[in-house]
Amino acid sequence: MFKIVLNTIVCFIFFSTINAANVLPQDMQKCANSDESCLTKTGQMIVTNYAKSGLRELNLTPFDPLHIKSMVLEKNPASPVNIELSFNDVNLNGLQNLKIKKLKGLDANFKEMTELEAEVPTLTLEGPYSINGKILVLPIVGKGDSKIVLDNIHIVAKIKFKPVQKSGKTYAEVESIKLELNPKHVSFSLGGLFNNDKQLSDTMHTLLNENWSEIFNELQPEISKALGLIIKLIINNVFAKYPYEEYFA
Repeated sequence: MFKIVLNTIVCFIFFSTINAANVLPQDMQKCANSDESCLTKTGQMIVTNYAKSGLRELNLTPFDPLHIKSMVLEKNPASPVNIELSFNDVNLNGLQNLKIKKLKGLDANFKEMTELEAEVPTLTLEGPYSINGKILVLPIVGKGDSKIVLDNIHIVAKIKFKPVQKSGKTYAEVESIKLELNPKHVSFSLGGLFNNDKQLSDTMHTLLNENWSEIFNELQPEISKALGLIIKLIINNVFAKYPYEEYFA
């Protein structure tokens, strides 16, 4: 259910398109606006080479693992998955293995939507969590360490940028983000369920893992919203480094 993953993924890939100033590494090709082939190639190079180390020249911090300080999914009484689920100081692992299939947009006039299509073999979210509510009419409560694994994820992201004037120059900022994350499988391991009652915990884990698709689909809107906020901050930090035109050939 944690396409969070993807959300996050997206932002880093957009960084990939960037190729600004002469201080950047020599292996980073500067692309023309809307050059899909070049953007895809450069994006993949950044994901592969800088996921672990980051890229200081672009204000890009390391993103594998991606540290998420806080994420909260609120209850939805209209949903069969009516839970309050929060994560604190968790890590998302696996973004370095992201494969970009298509990266297009980033036009000079900010008219086109920037679109990303990618795949990643496995994303793992690990760290402290708390949960309270109902899943498919059964109550659930717990607090402890979590491990959520998404396998074979197909990611589609659409980002709309807007121009912002600063000191007579044009910079780019994110206006909106829409994410779609479609894993082939999700597995849940939640420690501390029902005050460590083994029988209740085992029963709930069976429910979660046998019905992962339905549970994930119900949580996706809130997950995408929470992740979108994180991605927006990251992308804006990168694009604040240089005027927009300097990122392109």
